[in-house]
Amino acid sequence: MHPRTRYALAAAAATTLVACAPSPQGLVPPGTPNATAPTRWKAVMPGHGASWMARGLAQRDLLYVSNNNGTVNVYRYWQRTLVGVLTNFQRPMGECSDWSGNVYITDYNAKKIYVYAHGGTKAVRAIDDSPYRPKGCAVSPKGDLAVANYGTEYSSYFGDGNIAVWTHATGTPAYYADNNDNHFTSCAYDNHGDLLATTLSGYSGIWYYSTEFYYVPKGSSKAISMNLPNPYSSSGWDYSQVQAMGFDGKYWVVDSYGSLLRYTINIQATFVDLILLKGTDGVGAVALYRKTLKTPATQAAGDSNSYNSKYAVDFFKYPAGGDPSGTITKDLDAPSGLAISLRSK
Repeated sequence: MHPRTRYALAAAAATTLVACAPSPQGLVPPGTPNATAPTRWKAVMPGHGASWMARGLAQRDLLYVSNNNGTVNVYRYWQRTLVGVLTNFQRPMGECSDWSGNVYITDYNAKKIYVYAHGGTKAVRAIDDSPYRPKGCAVSPKGDLAVANYGTEYSSYFGDGNIAVWTHATGTPAYYADNNDNHFTSCAYDNHGDLLATTLSGYSGIWYYSTEFYYVPKGSSKAISMNLPNPYSSSGWDYSQVQAMGFDGKYWVVDSYGSLLRYTINIQATFVDLILLKGTDGVGAVALYRKTLKTPATQAAGDSNSYNSKYAVDFFKYPAGGDPSGTITKDLDAPSGLAISLRSK
């Protein structure tokens, strides 16, 4: 058994949702929405200083990385050089991007999602998510924004989270929630606009007792519980196993500590294969590089936020995986999420 899956517990119970993208090995304090190292989380203060960005980035692919110190670093994706820093977030968590290069940054404490144009220094707008605390997010090919809400500030023990979906990332969202005390943590869209989401589900004593998956077909007002087979354990998924989710152009990708498990979904989920990323010191959230909507992923970038404080972002060939082809270590502070923003065509 893979060492990061030894806590696997019972499979998620089937349920239906009606419309209304990490945890460490070991115990997660109640209400901790991300932490590859929970004992080192400090009080997050907004990043000091003004945001800055180098010029001439319109034709550069960029990588955005959220930091625990309230900043978001921006790097040239291929050169891996720091070209900007966005500041004054309260607790930036997950990130996602659309096919126009816009970047969406979830601020867990501010209860907002900030939208930045490719290479921009100021948010073009802020989407109010209150009273919920947003964690992961995803944007559909047509521009719908899905946000995995961990819950409200009063949901430390029992989850009152949901998936919020804004059509074209504007207006009033539709909510998908259930009664299973869930904390939603990550989500992803495929090429057709179908949505897959994951949760930390239930709380008993000191343990979250399972991870659950939910599937929202395009245009549906309901979502269904989806059983994704776990090749490491016949008993299902443990409370902390999923770090992020994605779609590589052909397969759904579930990131479990750098093990990328790939699936197809047609009524039921079918396990396809597994890609192992051998990061600098473990791999947390992963973003997949796809040049266009019609092409498959060719690269993967994953953050490393380990117990040994070896903060890094590693780059991998995809789907080969294996050892990193490159690494960033400059100016990182417990990274928790990342997104790739494609250059303008």
